[in-house]
Amino acid sequence: MKISNGKEIMITSTGWTIKSKGGFEAVLLTDRVRRYVQASRCREGCVNLFYRHTTGSIIITEYEIGIMADLKDLLNSICDKNRPFKHHLRGVDRNGHSHMWSVMLSPSAAVTVPFSGGELLLGEYQEIVMIDMQDGANPREIIAQLVGF
Repeated sequence: MKISNGKEIMITSTGWTIKSKGGFEAVLLTDRVRRYVQASRCREGCVNLFYRHTTGSIIITEYEIGIMADLKDLLNSICDKNRPFKHHLRGVDRNGHSHMWSVMLSPSAAVTVPFSGGELLLGEYQEIVMIDMQDGANPREIIAQLVGF
């Protein structure tokens, strides 16, 4: 598809599997996304990131250990990990808190980041962070889709 200035719009997708330890592990994705945008050779556009699980989120925040600890404490104060969740009555797993926390952080489990001049337009302290709220180690999948020219 061509836009009014005659340039072709590129749409491309990729996926990454992240080995997570779980238990509210925060994984920095900014450099991986930056490399993906630069490899596309697109100068202008946006990249959408989608977390393919129901017990985690992708957020944009300052990636600092104190902020991550405060965020976990805040979520636990709103929705205590040890409360009796109706989800647990199914007897399949005991991760009700993970589902509730992910809904509070990012209902769509996705973020969109614009870029210009081939560079992400993040603020000075903004980083792209995946948070896996599931207890226990699990591989986690992120889908990235870039639209640009």
